[in-house]
Amino acid sequence: MFLKKLYSEPIGLFPSIEFKDGINVIFGKKDKESDKKDSLNGIGKSLLIDLIDFTLLSGVRADHNPRLHKAKKFMEDHVIVLEFEVDGKNYVIKRSSKNPNKDIEFGVM
Repeated sequence: MFLKKLYSEPIGLFPSIEFKDGINVIFGKKDKESDKKDSLNGIGKSLLIDLIDFTLLSGVRADHNPRLHKAKKFMEDHVIVLEFEVDGKNYVIKRSSKNPNKDIEFGVM
């Protein structure tokens, strides 16, 4: 499996993320000079992994993934979309956080 793209519908929940061939690295960067925090905690690095896991049908209960469960309310009007490739075929999976066990779409692109 090769990840291609992760984004939200409607667009705007987070910036669209396009994965490149090879190794992709998640790193943190502060955007504001006025940010007084010395650490890069809380800027979304782990949540990105949680969103990929979510689209691949992981649970969203507080005991399974507290970070994603905490963001559920913030995400509830969006669908998380993951485009990926398996054996040369492109697929897309869409999952709603509002009704994550029922609102799932899977298809070939």
